[in-house]
Amino acid sequence: NEWPFFRVTIDLVEMVFAKGNPGIAALYDRLLVSEELQPLGDKLRANYEETQQLLLQVAGHKDLLEGDPYLKQRLRLRDA
Repeated sequence: NEWPFFRVTIDLVEMVFAKGNPGIAALYDRLLVSEELQPLGDKLRANYEETQQLLLQVAGHKDLLEGDPYLKQRLRLRDA
């Protein structure tokens, strides 16, 4: 919180995670990826979720974009 560069970097990574959608990636995997490669997608999505939880811990947030309600609202409208 006291180092602006770090705070801005965490905020940027948080925004990237908020824009990501592992559910869409799973759909692409089911439709387009061979069966032998599907476990790789599962592992990547699990890593994504784990990293997201660690990011929230570092940011001190319970939800993504907790510090930017305007962007959070815009993304929610986009996804509706």
